[in-house]
Amino acid sequence: MTVATDLVGSQTYRIRDQSGANSPLQLDTQKFQARLLQVMVKYSAAVTLSVDVTFKSGAGSAWDCLLQRLTFSANSSGVFIPDEEIEMGSDDFIRVDAPAGGGVVTSAVAIYVVAVG
Repeated sequence: MTVATDLVGSQTYRIRDQSGANSPLQLDTQKFQARLLQVMVKYSAAVTLSVDVTFKSGAGSAWDCLLQRLTFSANSSGVFIPDEEIEMGSDDFIRVDAPAGGGVVTSAVAIYVVAVG
Protein backbone atom coordinates (compact mmCIF):
# COMPACT_ATOMS: atom_id res chain seq x y z
CA MET A 1 0.00 0.00 0.00
CA THR A 2 1.62 3.16 -1.24
CA VAL A 3 -0.26 6.42 -1.49
CA ALA A 4 0.24 8.10 -4.85
CA THR A 5 -0.71 11.62 -5.90
CA ASP A 6 -1.13 12.25 -9.62
CA LEU A 7 -1.59 15.59 -11.34
CA VAL A 8 -4.39 14.73 -13.80
CA GLY A 9 -5.35 18.24 -14.91
CA SER A 10 -4.01 21.77 -14.65
CA GLN A 11 -5.08 21.98 -10.97
CA THR A 12 -6.73 18.57 -10.48
CA TYR A 13 -5.10 15.88 -8.34
CA ARG A 14 -5.91 12.20 -7.82
CA ILE A 15 -4.85 10.76 -4.44
CA ARG A 16 -4.99 6.96 -4.59
CA ASP A 17 -4.07 3.77 -2.78
CA GLN A 18 -5.08 0.12 -2.68
CA SER A 19 -5.19 -2.47 0.07
CA GLY A 20 -3.79 -5.96 0.35
CA ALA A 21 -6.10 -8.96 0.64
CA ASN A 22 -8.63 -8.70 3.47
CA SER A 23 -7.05 -5.47 4.78
CA PRO A 24 -8.75 -2.18 5.67
CA LEU A 25 -7.69 0.94 3.80
CA GLN A 26 -7.66 4.49 5.20
CA LEU A 27 -6.77 7.19 2.70
CA ASP A 28 -6.36 10.91 3.47
CA THR A 29 -5.87 13.83 1.12
CA GLN A 30 -2.92 16.07 1.77
CA LYS A 31 -3.51 19.22 3.77
CA PHE A 32 -3.75 21.97 1.18
CA GLN A 33 -6.44 24.35 -0.03
CA ALA A 34 -8.63 22.35 -2.36
CA ARG A 35 -12.19 21.52 -3.35
CA LEU A 36 -13.43 17.94 -3.29
CA LEU A 37 -14.57 16.71 -6.70
CA GLN A 38 -15.29 13.00 -6.15
CA VAL A 39 -14.38 9.82 -4.31
CA MET A 40 -14.26 6.44 -6.05
CA VAL A 41 -14.08 3.10 -4.21
CA LYS A 42 -13.63 -0.28 -5.88
CA TYR A 43 -13.43 -3.75 -4.33
CA SER A 44 -12.07 -6.72 -6.26
CA ALA A 45 -15.31 -8.66 -5.65
CA ALA A 46 -18.85 -7.97 -4.49
CA VAL A 47 -19.02 -6.98 -0.81
CA THR A 48 -21.67 -5.96 1.70
CA LEU A 49 -20.31 -3.16 3.91
CA SER A 50 -20.12 0.62 4.32
CA VAL A 51 -17.33 3.06 3.41
CA ASP A 52 -17.21 6.44 5.18
CA VAL A 53 -16.08 9.70 3.58
CA THR A 54 -15.29 12.27 6.30
CA PHE A 55 -14.25 15.92 6.32
CA LYS A 56 -11.48 16.22 8.94
CA SER A 57 -11.24 19.79 10.18
CA GLY A 58 -8.00 21.52 11.08
CA ALA A 59 -10.03 23.26 13.81
CA GLY A 60 -10.30 19.95 15.71
CA SER A 61 -12.48 16.86 15.93
CA ALA A 62 -15.52 18.83 17.10
CA TRP A 63 -15.80 20.15 13.50
CA ASP A 64 -15.24 16.82 11.70
CA CYS A 65 -18.21 15.83 9.56
CA LEU A 66 -19.34 12.60 7.90
CA LEU A 67 -19.97 13.64 4.29
CA GLN A 68 -21.18 10.34 2.89
CA ARG A 69 -21.57 6.69 3.80
CA LEU A 70 -21.26 4.57 0.67
CA THR A 71 -23.28 1.40 1.28
CA PHE A 72 -22.23 -1.65 -0.69
CA SER A 73 -24.83 -4.42 -0.89
CA ALA A 74 -23.44 -7.30 -2.95
CA ASN A 75 -21.68 -4.89 -5.31
CA SER A 76 -18.06 -3.87 -5.83
CA SER A 77 -17.88 -0.15 -6.63
CA GLY A 78 -19.23 3.17 -5.44
CA VAL A 79 -18.80 6.88 -6.17
CA PHE A 80 -19.45 9.99 -4.07
CA ILE A 81 -19.85 13.27 -5.92
CA PRO A 82 -20.80 16.14 -3.59
CA ASP A 83 -24.00 18.05 -4.38
CA GLU A 84 -22.46 21.23 -2.96
CA GLU A 85 -18.90 22.56 -3.12
CA ILE A 86 -16.75 21.25 -0.27
CA GLU A 87 -13.79 23.55 0.26
CA MET A 88 -10.84 22.49 2.39
CA GLY A 89 -8.62 24.99 4.16
CA SER A 90 -4.88 24.49 4.30
CA ASP A 91 -5.19 22.39 7.49
CA ASP A 92 -8.30 20.36 6.56
CA PHE A 93 -8.43 17.03 4.71
CA ILE A 94 -10.78 14.31 3.46
CA ARG A 95 -10.53 10.79 4.90
CA VAL A 96 -11.95 7.63 3.32
CA ASP A 97 -12.27 4.55 5.54
CA ALA A 98 -12.73 1.38 3.49
CA PRO A 99 -13.06 -1.72 5.70
CA ALA A 100 -11.56 -5.10 4.81
CA GLY A 101 -13.63 -6.99 2.26
CA GLY A 102 -12.91 -10.50 3.61
CA GLY A 103 -11.08 -13.45 2.08
CA VAL A 104 -8.79 -12.39 -0.74
CA VAL A 105 -10.79 -9.24 -1.56
CA THR A 106 -8.76 -6.05 -2.05
CA SER A 107 -9.94 -2.43 -2.22
CA ALA A 108 -8.83 0.64 -4.12
CA VAL A 109 -9.70 4.26 -3.32
CA ALA A 110 -9.20 7.41 -5.37
CA ILE A 111 -9.99 10.94 -4.17
CA TYR A 112 -10.11 13.71 -6.76
CA VAL A 113 -9.58 17.33 -5.68
CA VAL A 114 -8.89 20.62 -7.42
CA ALA A 115 -6.41 23.03 -5.86
CA VAL A 116 -7.78 26.48 -5.02
CA GLY A 117 -6.28 29.68 -3.73
